Amino acid sequence: TISNTRLPAGEASTSKSLKERRDVDLEIHLQQSKVDFKTKGNMFKKMESLVGVLLLMICFPHSTIQEQDAMSGMETPDREHPLLQSPCKEPTQCCELFGRKYKSGEKLKGVCADIECDNGQWVFTGFFNSKCGQCHIYDDPHFKTFDGYRYDMQGTCSYRVSQTWSEHSLVVGRFKPCNGDASCMDYTIFYDDIHTGIEIDHTMGHDVIVNGESFTVQSNIIGLPIGGHMTQVLAWTAGDCNMFLGSFGLTVKTCPTEIYVWAAPSLYDRLCGLCGTFNGNMNDDFMPCDTVVSYPLNPFPLAFPIDMMIYNQSVSECDPQAINPDNKINTEDPCQLNAVTLARLEEDCVAAFQDIEWPNHDMRTNLLKPATKSCVADLCLMEQNGEPVSALDAWKMQLKEMLERNLQQEVMTVGDENGNYVPGHYGGGKNNIHNQHGCMGPMCNNPAHIKTDFLFEANLGK
Repeated sequence: TISNTRLPAGEASTSKSLKERRDVDLEIHLQQSKVDFKTKGNMFKKMESLVGVLLLMICFPHSTIQEQDAMSGMETPDREHPLLQSPCKEPTQCCELFGRKYKSGEKLKGVCADIECDNGQWVFTGFFNSKCGQCHIYDDPHFKTFDGYRYDMQGTCSYRVSQTWSEHSLVVGRFKPCNGDASCMDYTIFYDDIHTGIEIDHTMGHDVIVNGESFTVQSNIIGLPIGGHMTQVLAWTAGDCNMFLGSFGLTVKTCPTEIYVWAAPSLYDRLCGLCGTFNGNMNDDFMPCDTVVSYPLNPFPLAFPIDMMIYNQSVSECDPQAINPDNKINTEDPCQLNAVTLARLEEDCVAAFQDIEWPNHDMRTNLLKPATKSCVADLCLMEQNGEPVSALDAWKMQLKEMLERNLQQEVMTVGDENGNYVPGHYGGGKNNIHNQHGCMGPMCNNPAHIKTDFLFEANLGK
């Protein structure tokens, strides 16, 4: 089925309007519900698993949700059955989430950001779980799916960025025109569940809207408040970005010109949207949420995003019912400059990134090449649009900052073969890079301040 969501048509948003949007969306959803984007067989298997969990809860009322899921073959974020909750001996030193109390020193399990309870306060250590999928949408805009496929899509409508098969969680992105023929991130809504909607205007810094109420994200981690009560969504700042850790496995990071989405291992093969399916197979990343048919991979897709549009658009030109996909199967590269000009732009991009220090050759290869390609594409569109040299230079500096932030996140993505956080081991320990500093504490919240001096296997240079 397709989850239906409406982005705000105006600048103002109220709690009532958000509720009205949900009511309208739910009504449309009930009227237009379709088969899940996976096969019917998979859907019935999931239903059987859910029935199994209910039976296990009846038969084993004192077992934890994790134990029941293990018996039924399902995976979920770390939650504990309420019957097993026990108050902490020293309540002031404990943290609470998902209806459970955590002692000081305990960490959240089954999530993508390394969150630890420290004397009653949640702390982000700066590390990310390498077992999670990461999607990245940036600039005007370029996409990297959970499964690693890269493409460009110059749409100026509202799309499903990522949606869980159960429709518990949904990330919606609205794009606006920029750089001539391109588009850029404009507005993001993170629905952790049907009751919790977080609206992020990418031009408003740390000021967001939670169920119609204004809220400023702080450096310390707290549960987002709704009606005087704390939700199950944790929020905190990370430099000039905002971090949101949801309760169903999605973690979202919004920045001025980009958005990251992490998917917990429990969401493996349970996602659809612009970020792909998160199943290790990029060939089905272009599978819409309401069908089992996948569009072929294309660096410049169009028909695929049309099927990824949400039902309720903020502008009439984006109404999916008014677009004929038969006339717009694929788009072409909007960059039309000659080879000589493109070579000059590539030299400019390489020069802009030349003083970045790389921990190893793999990181440099995996990050620098696509960043340079994206940089050339951006500068091409800006030059075609008649932008002054100063604007191109400012954009290159912005791209450099984004690349450095991306590098820091790669450096801080760690884990062992069991998915546990192991400071100093990148990507499951495959590259055996040792972090001399560990980067524990609030310094890690600001990517600009994370230390990256490592013991290199070889001096790779710049």
